[in-house]
Amino acid sequence: MATHRIACLGLNALYSAVCAPKQALRSCWGAVEQVRGYYVDWRMLRDVKRRQMAFDYADERVRINALRKNTILPKELQEIADKEIAALPRDSCPVRIRNRWR
Repeated sequence: MATHRIACLGLNALYSAVCAPKQALRSCWGAVEQVRGYYVDWRMLRDVKRRQMAFDYADERVRINALRKNTILPKELQEIADKEIAALPRDSCPVRIRNRWR
């Protein structure tokens, strides 16, 4: 009976190691955390992509918006900056990021 329990425990450990590889435990400075290597659903993946794109284009957007909103510059330069902002990817705008913590 005891050997059967040990065998079952061994099989459960093997099953959890082989069939559930997406979840792992990582030990860092003595703390154990659960790490997932996948996204929960398509909304989370979309949000991650948007956040990455907003981060990549943040510097460029700030510079172009500064040109757009500067009233000292001629209107032609402001219109060119408007066209450059419109040419950037839509998901690079930080307004499109939605905090989904609720």
